Amino acid sequence: MAADADKIISLNVGGVKFATSLETLTRDPESMLARMFQGDIGKRRDDKGRIFIDRDSKHFGLILNYLRDGTCVLPQDAQQLKEILQEAEFYVLDDIKTLITSTGIVTTSNQHNSAQQLRQMISDNLMEDALLRETVDLVLACAYGWGPGNTLRQVPSRAACVVVSLNETACSPLFPRHPPSRDETLYVYFQQSIRFEGPVQQEVYSRKHETDLIHEDGMSYNPRTYGCSDSQRFHIKTQQVYRKHCIDDLAAYPKRLRECALHTLANPNALQWALEMCGFKEANISMKESVLDQSPDGSSQAVISRLTCYISLTL
Repeated sequence: MAADADKIISLNVGGVKFATSLETLTRDPESMLARMFQGDIGKRRDDKGRIFIDRDSKHFGLILNYLRDGTCVLPQDAQQLKEILQEAEFYVLDDIKTLITSTGIVTTSNQHNSAQQLRQMISDNLMEDALLRETVDLVLACAYGWGPGNTLRQVPSRAACVVVSLNETACSPLFPRHPPSRDETLYVYFQQSIRFEGPVQQEVYSRKHETDLIHEDGMSYNPRTYGCSDSQRFHIKTQQVYRKHCIDDLAAYPKRLRECALHTLANPNALQWALEMCGFKEANISMKESVLDQSPDGSSQAVISRLTCYISLTL
């Protein structure tokens, strides 16, 4: 463990090379740098293998000195303090922000004037995690109202709540009249609902996926549709049919919406960090239900996924 802490890390910050220890970079566990090197955030590398951070390097040395010593010498120039404050907000270094505001020269503000400013913060700060960036964009769209072709609206100075849910069930009208034999599946349709819903906007996909799995005569479907041979036609798993209709065959938009919903529900800490980095004073994520991949075989109706969370935002 000590050897890992002493490991020397080479960085490329805006084209300028820096070298420091892993211990220094992870000293503040809530900072963006600590989360980057603990694996919560993806890392980019330049052609020399150095970890690349797409920021101005002007004040990065001061940030490293703060992480090494727990304090730093601040300039008295208001413009430079504003620049350092901006970097402290990016790297999520609250103690530096406190040091700057204690000088009385500049002050901080969590209030953004428009949705455009929030979107720019997302673009600048979320680096290469495209799915996380798209998920944040969806959440803010539902909370504050923008989207393809929409006019950007002013961000209201109030809290907003966004509900993210994924509900999928398998249903078999044939059961129990025709009880399953061995691992035979009788599920003939799937109900699927994916939802991002906020006070201003909602993004919803809801559909019943009909299948042709009717086992009365055993010849009503092509098993190759589900990657099986003719000899396996009575042994197709419900999960195989579910994956075909509810995941693989989805169009691009609902498939991406489903990926964002799963990303939200699987990585609440990363999403909370990303929202806080966008300038929210509070970004609380609470799970209501979490059921995933419950086997549906052997009952007339079964839950495959029931996932719901609430995202509360305060500017």
